[in-house]
Parts: sequence; C-alpha cells; structure tokens
Amino acid sequence: MIYSRVFFNGGENLISSSPHGCGQALASRLQLDYNLLLKQILVNISGELEISQRAYGLS
Repeated sequence: MIYSRVFFNGGENLISSSPHGCGQALASRLQLDYNLLLKQILVNISGELEISQRAYGLS
C-alpha cells in the first residue's frame, strides 16, 4: 500500500504521513528506484523496437 502511494503520487503521501524524517528518505529512495525502473523499461522497449525494425528491414 505504501509502495503504490509512493509510485502514483510521487511519494507525497508517504512523506506527509510520517511524523519522523525517515519517511522522506524512504519515499525519495523508492521514487528514485521507480524512475530507474521506468527508464530501464523504456530502454528495453526502444531496443526491442530497433531489433524488430532491423529484422523487417525498416531502418
């Protein structure tokens, strides 16, 4: 539940729901990991598109 709130709201809920400072570090860490994961997925998709374009002689 915390993870989905971090992912979909950029960590704002997790930060505001934490009375201590540790929530902010956790939220920013999870957000960073999520951004890296998204970037990796996009790289994989574009790589596969490139491979399929080469296979069909489109590029």
